[in-house]
This record gives sequence, C-alpha cells and structure tokens, in this order.
Amino acid sequence: MTHKSGPASWRRILALTLFGALTTCTDVRTPTSPLRSPEVGTAQAVTGIAQTLLTSGNNPANQRIFTSASIAPTPNALVTVAVLGHNSSAAPASPTLSGGGMTGWTVVASVTFDGVAAPHKRLTIYRALSAAPGSGPLTITFASSVSNAQWIVSQWTGVDGSGVNGAGAIN
Repeated sequence: MTHKSGPASWRRILALTLFGALTTCTDVRTPTSPLRSPEVGTAQAVTGIAQTLLTSGNNPANQRIFTSASIAPTPNALVTVAVLGHNSSAAPASPTLSGGGMTGWTVVASVTFDGVAAPHKRLTIYRALSAAPGSGPLTITFASSVSNAQWIVSQWTGVDGSGVNGAGAIN
C-alpha cells in the first residue's frame, strides 16, 4: 500500500532533505529531557513515509567531477540527492547529476548563500524514481571547479510515486 502524499508531504520531504544536507549526525544520542520520549512524533510513524540514508560524503579537493559511493535504490522509491558546492569567487552553477542506477535526475530546488558581496555556496536538491533502478555511484559534474563538495543521498518509501520522476511526491 502506497501513501498518497499531498503538498504537505512533499514539503516535509524537502524540509527533511534540506535539514539533512545542512547537518550531519555521526552518532545516535539518547534524549535527556523527560518531556521528550523516543516514540513521540516522527514523520515516519505518523505518515507512513520512511527515509533511508543511501550514502553521504564530501571531497575537499578543488575539482569539477565528484563521485559518490555506489547506491542500490529500491524499486518505486523516491531518491533525493542534496549537493553543496563552494567556490571562492562566486556561487557555482548547479551541477549535473548522473548514475546511481537512475535514468535521469530532476532538479527540485537550488539556493545560493554564504557571502557578503556575492554568494559563494550553492545547495541543489535532485529527485529520481524508477520502477526498476540499477545501482552504481553518482557522478556530480560542475561546470567549473568547486571545493568542499558535499552530498547526501536519501531514499523515501511510502510516498506518491505518480508523475514524471517522482513529481507526485515532490516537485
């Protein structure tokens, strides 16, 4: 059974993806507040949408092409990728994304930030969905060299799989 999501669901997925792109947690922490228990209100329990981290990484080198670890998406699961690039002179253009077992990637959103006179960073979110995905690494290609490229690849099940390339879940 697939959960049909409306605008609130895709906004939640985008917000969680953006949050994940800007933060990295390397360990699980036990809540310390008595007012907050672990079983209270996760998006997964309430909506039937489940998120799985497929891979994440960064590369401090100053280059145009970056490669992630190999991923193997589940059939009919939405895959989102958040890519952050940094350039010392101006925010780089959104990179192209290929591979990862998907035939194509669609840009969902892009934002520039971090600068006084001009932005120096760009965060771009991509989506893909396939009934029969393959597997493999993602190739992230910028038009010009960037440094400190970072990426987070998440898989979402229980979302609306309609529309082109996952547009029913997030557009």
